[in-house]
Amino acid sequence: GYDIYGAHDCELIPTYEWRCRVAKEIRNYQPDYIITHRTCDYHADHRACSQLVQDMTYMLGLPNWCPETPVPAVRPAVFFMTDDFDFPRELRPDAVVAVDDVMDRYLDALASHVSQFFEFLPVDMGLDPSEVPSRDDRAAVRAYLLKYHAAVKRTDAVRFAKRVAEWYGSVDAPKHVEVFEMSRYGRQLSEDELRELFGMRGE
Repeated sequence: GYDIYGAHDCELIPTYEWRCRVAKEIRNYQPDYIITHRTCDYHADHRACSQLVQDMTYMLGLPNWCPETPVPAVRPAVFFMTDDFDFPRELRPDAVVAVDDVMDRYLDALASHVSQFFEFLPVDMGLDPSEVPSRDDRAAVRAYLLKYHAAVKRTDAVRFAKRVAEWYGSVDAPKHVEVFEMSRYGRQLSEDELRELFGMRGE
């Protein structure tokens, strides 16, 4: 399930009120891990969300902070999604997950997000309207999404080839990967724990 908080686009700010709300939400859900953006992301809301999550990951274990919600038994690990920003530094590939087998499902998921991938992003990217296919043409939609919105899965497999080889070997290395960096604000996982979490047990 999911909750919609009602914050309008570009209006999320890491205020005291939002800190309390995020802390309570995390405590109520008691997740083992959280995935968010880095604080150097291009979008103000993404940066604010990342800041809130990291700040509250530390505060979760303090019983006097938001005492009306109990402290969770496990401090969650926090992971950043992949990005291509190199300031202040490039993403560190702590975990690389092969997604070759689920690319069809991934593209279908993107295609269902109509306002983002067929309305807003084409304008933001300066695409010619003729490059945006009819959503009735599944093959054209998949080719469009692969070209403009899923290419990062391929480029990350090359960009982080050394880490990919450490996890999968160089012979059977996947062509598409999802990459995550582990935040120092959350619970720290060992290499073995990372592998187990991302389905690499026994590799």
